[in-house]
Amino acid sequence: MLKIIKKTLKAIIIILSISIIFVNTVLIIKSETNSKEIPDVFGFTPFIVISGSMEPNISVDDMIIIKKVNIDEIKEGDIISYKSFEDNIIVTHRVTHVVEDNHGEKFFKTKGDNNTIPDVNVVEESQIQGKYICKIPLIGKIVKYVHNPKGMVLIILFIICIYVIYAIIAKEIIRKKYKARINQ
Repeated sequence: MLKIIKKTLKAIIIILSISIIFVNTVLIIKSETNSKEIPDVFGFTPFIVISGSMEPNISVDDMIIIKKVNIDEIKEGDIISYKSFEDNIIVTHRVTHVVEDNHGEKFFKTKGDNNTIPDVNVVEESQIQGKYICKIPLIGKIVKYVHNPKGMVLIILFIICIYVIYAIIAKEIIRKKYKARINQ
């Protein structure tokens, strides 16, 4: 039973590590090769929320995942992320109205769930980064923490401690098995 748990934990750690390394590598390469575009992995882009405009549904320090979608897939009530023309920042708000002009071009009126008034400007198709898929609560705190030197050192020390504990437990298991064979 212990052997199964050990192998399962090892597999989970390896899969998570490889996934994190892969995603980060793709994001870094894409951001370096095209600095004007926001990098994505297979059409999905992670963002860390920095304002409370979408609370209580999406909170500060949540990581949200958005997916690039066809403009026709966005409807009233959907949450979208778009690039603000004024500040050149990414805003994630709910679509309150879809407006179509005489030429068939769509525009979106948006509002933060926690805001009392709708956004002043309409969102154009060229601004849209994607549609909200899901959130991972509070992961942004970890990401922010890792981005400062003290946080990075502590994360590395934590990983080393986990490895040392794992090695000690594995050594103890081997010692007990060896001892059990000798006593037989």
